[in-house]
Amino acid sequence: KKVIIKAYRHAVKLSIDELIFGENETIEEFEESLLELITNWQISIETEAEWSAGIVSNIPHIFTLGLNTEGIYSSRTLTLTNIPVYTGKLNGESVKSIWAALSLELLYLTNDDEERYSIQAHPNLLRNIFNSGS
Repeated sequence: KKVIIKAYRHAVKLSIDELIFGENETIEEFEESLLELITNWQISIETEAEWSAGIVSNIPHIFTLGLNTEGIYSSRTLTLTNIPVYTGKLNGESVKSIWAALSLELLYLTNDDEERYSIQAHPNLLRNIFNSGS
């Protein structure tokens, strides 16, 4: 049963591709398209375990075709890509400058709660330092 469902899904995807991108001219092109579809694509329904497994196993392309509540067919294609993202950098000098700017507040204007003061003054808990400075 799984083989039949998988073959049907691949046939539907190949049909959609042929409709959108044009027909394969030769049998070799068709075989190449089929081989690429089998090796680099995961075709399943979003609610199935295969969909999640495809994401976790870094399959290059994941495709689904569905019917929404209004009776309209839609497709979704996920493509795995590497995108460089700069997340930020916090060096020692930045931390020292934040500590210097907040030393008056932390040491002299703190509240009477000794436990809170000890958390704020702890050098490894920068979250509380940044919250105090904002």
